[in-house]
Amino acid sequence: MGCKLVINSDAHSNVEMKNMQLGISTARRGWARKEDIINTFDLKELNKILGN
Repeated sequence: MGCKLVINSDAHSNVEMKNMQLGISTARRGWARKEDIINTFDLKELNKILGN
C-alpha cells in the first residue's frame, strides 16, 4: 500500500538492543523489504521521505 515502516527496539540501554531482532523478524513475516524500512535509508533518502 506504499506505507513505510520503522523498526524500533524501544531500547533504554545497550543490553536491550538485542530486541531489534524481534522487530526485524516481525517485518520479515510481513514481507517488508529494505526499501520499506526508513531506518535503513541514508540521510539524503530519509530527508526526502520526511519532506526535509
